[in-house]
Amino acid sequence: MRHPSSIAILSLVLSNLGCGGGGGGTGDGRGDPAAPAPARPARDAGGPIPAAGTLYELTIEGATSRAGFSRSGWLVVLPSTETLASTNGRNAREVGIISGDPVNGDNGSICFATNTAVYPHLGIELATGGAEMLDVAYVGVDEPGGTIEVTVDEQVPFWGTWNVFPMFNGYVNMPYQIVRGTLRVQFSADGETLQGTVEFLGTDQVNLAGPTYRAVFSGRRVR
Repeated sequence: MRHPSSIAILSLVLSNLGCGGGGGGTGDGRGDPAAPAPARPARDAGGPIPAAGTLYELTIEGATSRAGFSRSGWLVVLPSTETLASTNGRNAREVGIISGDPVNGDNGSICFATNTAVYPHLGIELATGGAEMLDVAYVGVDEPGGTIEVTVDEQVPFWGTWNVFPMFNGYVNMPYQIVRGTLRVQFSADGETLQGTVEFLGTDQVNLAGPTYRAVFSGRRVR
């Protein structure tokens, strides 16, 4: 897997969302597209949740089992994805969240997607195929209420996915696979902003009851 910088992530995300490339940066690692913003993606007729690919810039506050953190990140909402492997039903939306380098980053970095097909929209380039369309979560959507609730499907093999968060284990900074938990998102009435929570449990492939990642976030629509 190759994980680009935050600005490169924004450029890749905008490209994958069909919005064109981004420009420079703010100097603090957050993207700052120079091109004029295109028309807003459509919202579902029944509520504020975007019906087309949409990107939000996040502020994330939380703690892992190691320490607290405050950082920026990105959340992408995509239409339902056809999948080759699923036992948990078709997702009404696909959701992905990323902050920092999910493999080698500092405390609070994370990557999670409801379907591995979302990874390219988060700037994650997979070196090999085989898990391109793996549905790894249950996704509940309340269109009128503007909420999405994601629950990790504990029956889906998680090895080979990049749903991870890194944490220092006393020897090295290592990625922990996300094996359990929820992601909740509440959209504003106009779909321009959101807020939500993350509660995940990780494993190091040895200790299934591993470290935790808990956070609250808020965000604004970028594209």
